[in-house]
Amino acid sequence: MVSAFISYASPDREVAHSLANKLEDQGISVLFDHKTLVAGQDFQQIIPNQIKNADIVIILLSNHSRRSRWVEAELQFALENNNNVIPVLLDDSATENWVWPLISDRNTIKYKSEEDIDHIIDRILQTKGIIAPPMTKAMPQATRSFTWVVPILTAILGAVGSAIIIWLLKT
Repeated sequence: MVSAFISYASPDREVAHSLANKLEDQGISVLFDHKTLVAGQDFQQIIPNQIKNADIVIILLSNHSRRSRWVEAELQFALENNNNVIPVLLDDSATENWVWPLISDRNTIKYKSEEDIDHIIDRILQTKGIIAPPMTKAMPQATRSFTWVVPILTAILGAVGSAIIIWLLKT
C-alpha cells in the first residue's frame, strides 16, 4: 500500500483533512499528526519516523505555513530522507517563504478547490508508478534539477574567455 505524509500549518487543517480523506478513499495510507500522535508522546521522534517511512510527502504551502516552524522542519527532514516531495500551493503567498527555494525545482500543484485533490492523487500514483504519467509532462526531474547549470557555465566561460583575451592583449 502506498503511504503519504501530509505536512501543513494548523490553519490549513481543513484542506489537509479533506485531502487525507480523499487519499484514503483511493487506498492510500495517510500519516499525519492528528491520527498518530497521542498525548504524552515525543512527536519530535514520531513525525521524522513517519516522514522517513512514507512513500510520498505532501507539503501544503500557504500564507500560514511560512510562519510554521513545523512545516519548515518537516520539509527539511523530508528532503533529506525522502525524494518524493510534492508541494501543494494553497494560496498566492505560498511561495513567499524561505523553504520555497528548496523545492522550487519540483512540479507543484495549485490547490483552489476540492477538485484539485484528484490531481494530487494522480501525481501520487504517477510518482509511485501505479499509473503512467501524462504524455504532456514537461521535462523529467533529473533535467529540471540541472537547469541552473547552463547559465552558470555560460557566465564562467564568458569570464574565462574575457580574461584570456585581456591576457593575450597584454602579452
